[in-house]
Amino acid sequence: MFVKRVLQDEGQRYLKNQGIAIQKRVNFHTGDLFNNRSAKVTGDDSMDGQLSINHTIYERFLDIKKKIRSRKTNKIKSRSLKIHNVYAFGHYYSIANRLMNEYTDEARAAITKDFNTLHNG
Repeated sequence: MFVKRVLQDEGQRYLKNQGIAIQKRVNFHTGDLFNNRSAKVTGDDSMDGQLSINHTIYERFLDIKKKIRSRKTNKIKSRSLKIHNVYAFGHYYSIANRLMNEYTDEARAAITKDFNTLHNG
């Protein structure tokens, strides 16, 4: 249950943080990039789980650097919309850190309490 909670929390944080960046940096009119995202956690009662983030395929391509020539100065600049890799890898490392450090006696007691109320309910 601890792993599932961490993954669910990080999935929701990922969608929230990335959603803020998408709304701030992207000016598309369809809204597909923002609306077609989801986070799903799968796993059983053992100490494992899997977080799946679904998004539109072109989100990855918007994150790749493009070279753009400025019309005013005629210089080439690199530009990218930082909406994918920063959030994917940032939350990946956050999940690893939380799984290593947050499983304390207090967390174990809270999970046991929730598990007992769920099954004895």
